[in-house]
Amino acid sequence: MSLTAYFDASGKEDQGFLVVAGFISSSTDWLAFDRFWKERLAADGLEYFRASEFAHSKGQFSDGWEGESERRKALSADLMDILKRHVYRRFSDVVISEALAGMSSATKAEYLINAYSLAGRTCAARLRQWLQSEQWETIPTLIFEDGDIGKGRLRDCLLRDGFSEPRFITKVDRSNVSQLQEILITPLQAADWLAYETFLASKRREMQRWAMLEFERIPGSGGIYLADDVARLEERLNAQQMLDPRNLNRNYFDAAKLRAKREPSNRWRETNE
Repeated sequence: MSLTAYFDASGKEDQGFLVVAGFISSSTDWLAFDRFWKERLAADGLEYFRASEFAHSKGQFSDGWEGESERRKALSADLMDILKRHVYRRFSDVVISEALAGMSSATKAEYLINAYSLAGRTCAARLRQWLQSEQWETIPTLIFEDGDIGKGRLRDCLLRDGFSEPRFITKVDRSNVSQLQEILITPLQAADWLAYETFLASKRREMQRWAMLEFERIPGSGGIYLADDVARLEERLNAQQMLDPRNLNRNYFDAAKLRAKREPSNRWRETNE
């Protein structure tokens, strides 16, 4: 069975937080997801779903959506139900910009680290941990939303650490993937929704929004890099300076010690249902 994981980012380093988040499923289930997702959007005259536009009644949601709570609830509930019925696992990681600023420029350059590549690589580590725990032998396809700063670093990092060549596409316009018909766009829209809600939860330090609570019901894992997590990562990387980077332990982001810690007050929890 072939597996594909779709990821999107939310936030930027200059906004204080950057999130990479997404889901994994089989090609068969993604195709079914794509059909149901598009049908539900079409029922409301929508061509795509973008969480920020939905939240602020912009773009496609600028006419007939603001203040229409019942219509908004119906769409959210239906899309969430479609998502839950077709994905196998969710992954998300948050990098706090202030925490990452404590890492030396030399370490960042040597190990291809910025906020985006660190969050994306850690999501891939969580995915690999899950595959190993479930004894999957397939190598999943990794799809990322295009356009984030650090795309090249993330690609090189993933290839260095034994992952397949990642693909970067946009979640609305599929003109740039006309020759890649096996790639779907709608899963990136779902990843966008998870990334957006995770960003808000990180920024506000609470998870009371309906969508975030529902995402937490989906089996998966997520974390947030605080200052001590970044310091621990740099310490481990520097301990391997005597090694050729090409021979670097491929699991150095996967180690349990580097799973993001939570402060007791922010209600983050590791979930492994």
